Amino acid sequence: MLFNSYEFILVFLPITLFLVLSLRRLGMVSASLTLLCGASLVFYAVWDWRFIGLLVGSICINYLLISALSARPRRWLMWIGIAVNLGLLGFFKYATFLGENFAALAGGSFETPDIVLPLAISFFTLQQISMLVDASLQPVARPRFRDYALYVSFFPQLIAGPIVRHGEMLPQIRSIASRIDLVAFAMGVTLFAMGLLKKVALADSLKPYADVVFNGAEQTAASLGFIEAWLGALAFHFQIYFDFSGYSDMAIGLALMLGFRLPLNFNAPYKATSIIDFWRRWHLTLSRFLRDYLYIPLGGRRGGLGPQSANIMLVMLIGGLWHGSSWNFVIWGGLHGVMIVANHLWRRFSGHSRGPSRATTAVSVLLTTAGVVLAWVFFRAESLDGSLAMLAGMAGLNGLGTVTLGEPSLFDLAQSVALGGSALATLDANVLLLIAIAFAMVWVLPASQEIVNYDPAARSGAALPIRYPAATAALSGVGLSLALLALARPSEFLYFQF
Repeated sequence: MLFNSYEFILVFLPITLFLVLSLRRLGMVSASLTLLCGASLVFYAVWDWRFIGLLVGSICINYLLISALSARPRRWLMWIGIAVNLGLLGFFKYATFLGENFAALAGGSFETPDIVLPLAISFFTLQQISMLVDASLQPVARPRFRDYALYVSFFPQLIAGPIVRHGEMLPQIRSIASRIDLVAFAMGVTLFAMGLLKKVALADSLKPYADVVFNGAEQTAASLGFIEAWLGALAFHFQIYFDFSGYSDMAIGLALMLGFRLPLNFNAPYKATSIIDFWRRWHLTLSRFLRDYLYIPLGGRRGGLGPQSANIMLVMLIGGLWHGSSWNFVIWGGLHGVMIVANHLWRRFSGHSRGPSRATTAVSVLLTTAGVVLAWVFFRAESLDGSLAMLAGMAGLNGLGTVTLGEPSLFDLAQSVALGGSALATLDANVLLLIAIAFAMVWVLPASQEIVNYDPAARSGAALPIRYPAATAALSGVGLSLALLALARPSEFLYFQF
């Protein structure tokens, strides 16, 4: 079930909110949490009921391990838990990838098994590993099974994050109040509306342009020109931004409506002044997981610049592979690793340890943007050949290009390519306008959490936290109305595939 679908917005969400909040208002807090846990499992099962057993089984096994660790922390038990979790993740996500590469090295063939990737397995696996590790290192209070199941399966963040720590969610579950915080609820509606508008009005509008250009790059006969390639790359650059930003806003908004606060997962990453700054803003909870459970245990900054650089490269390669089982994702992670190491070297030997000065900020943002756009090519392309074709076009090796402004529209061409039609993309003026709007929004407007003054650590209070309540309410109403009109064909969020 998609957040941006009529079934979710008009059926599942209102029914769930009404039942959960009504029970809580009547003082039946425990029953409301049980109902919310059940609703989260239903939300997951609607997608593919075959994997509900996998999710519930994973919750049960990890709960038993965490209960044992809570009674007596033992490292060997932690490693068993990690092995079980990574074994499941590895089978479903990487078995085919490893088999194909092993067969290629051995000079044989590999018959691709019919393995379907369970939805959200990457997210709920990392979330449970984090608690296993924490429980093995320090005393952790054993949670109630229902509370733990809700912590793992909580539907606003189950599918694509944020990756929540137990210390951020379980205390909220244990102390949830019967009183409904109307201010937090209004903030949640606002964030949900803003996220929905980002997804359907911007991300989904940019998608056809990116698809046509990248699909053209995959065709051996296609020779993308400079303008075509860059417009396609920029279209995806902003598509994934508004897609992930939209999901993050909607997840936080839904949690607020239900009385919970999730950690930020997105903080205006395209305003970053360096690639280090970018990873402090993009997918914050994944970066935090990789830092705390991989980078620091490997040694972090200890041992000097050489070991630090090696640790960074290993972490980013693993982070790239976490996103998908293909060499393109490994290359994407490796490119970011190289850029981060180069950024550290620049800061160390140039004396700019605190980042760029005001005079060089604009240049730093542009350089960072260029590096991120080029790396996104490997992230989006379906093959290494497609990535290289895109880069050749972006480098101008095929000339300026054959872009025309006007008919036929790119939406017609997208349909043509989907049906097996041709080659190069004819871009109309819409993509230029959309990219211009996207640039203005990400560089000029404040982040969503700044607009509503959201603080994930704040407690409920009587004071209205929204900075501009009347204007924000009006904008949310208009945005929600416009977004609802565009939901006839809801599309998946990009991070659903990870």
